[in-house]
Amino acid sequence: MTSIEHLQQQITDGIAALTRDQQWITLLELTARTGSRYSLGNLLLIGAQRPQATVVCGYRTWRKAGRQVRHGERGIRILAPIIARRPRPGTEPGPRPSGDTTGDATGAVADTGTTGQPTPASGSGAGQRTRRPGQVVGFRPVVVFDIEQTDGPPRPGDTAIDGYTPQGLREALTTQINHRGYQVKVGGCGPAFGRTRRTDRTVTILPGQPPAQDALTLAHELGHLACGHLDDDTGYTHRGTAEIEAESVAYILLAAAGMDTTAASFDYIGTWAQGDLDLLRTTADTVIRVARPLLAALDLAPAELTTPTAAAADTTDATTGTDLVAGT
Repeated sequence: MTSIEHLQQQITDGIAALTRDQQWITLLELTARTGSRYSLGNLLLIGAQRPQATVVCGYRTWRKAGRQVRHGERGIRILAPIIARRPRPGTEPGPRPSGDTTGDATGAVADTGTTGQPTPASGSGAGQRTRRPGQVVGFRPVVVFDIEQTDGPPRPGDTAIDGYTPQGLREALTTQINHRGYQVKVGGCGPAFGRTRRTDRTVTILPGQPPAQDALTLAHELGHLACGHLDDDTGYTHRGTAEIEAESVAYILLAAAGMDTTAASFDYIGTWAQGDLDLLRTTADTVIRVARPLLAALDLAPAELTTPTAAAADTTDATTGTDLVAGT
């Protein structure tokens, strides 16, 4: 089995494990800690190799950020895209060599069907591949490291942890709902803690609830809006899936804000999915994709990922798949 095939098998096994509610929660917690920076496939790879990872970057990115990977630390294998380069005049386009890759390893794998090999374009001749500049033509293993495997200046927040209070988070969530053209009000919601109506574009939350419950309700309703569940008159096409997506987005936002999420339960994950791994994969991918801009908008992404050096990370900062141990 090649390195890429081994990593792909890890992703497939990780998706199958998501039928267990604790594995689903573990994925959500990892997404919250890493700022949703990585694709579903790479989050599963990171979680399988270093479950308690927080901020994960390549060797050169850590150097740019003023941190040094400790000698002997074992890296985390993930997959990075191979991008077709722009051809020079009179030459044919081809894949960038592994030492000349742009972009980031964060979005390397989004589905379990990736083989790591370039895929022939539709309609191309037998044995021929048509590559467009900027097109992903394959994947390669790269190695990244968690911040706990590095030495350097104190992390932002190490000396004073002062994240959102429930009230501050409530206001921030309300602002994000307002930005989507909905107004928040307090009132009756039937048997629920909250309700979103497209007809009058309102989000209603139950009165008299603790601030933490208000934050959870608002995050859940924001999850519905951000996932596009109320974009048309048809409502939720698959209500079970919509509720899983909204609650999962809410979990990520509250966990990233430092709120207690231990009471959350997804014990119906296996029943809802009924063993459908494609449904699990697409739902998890939607949750991660939706959570990413919300974490940034709410200022909940890890501070290391909001700096110019982190934003400029590229796949050349991730060492090649053979250099698993730092300093070797």
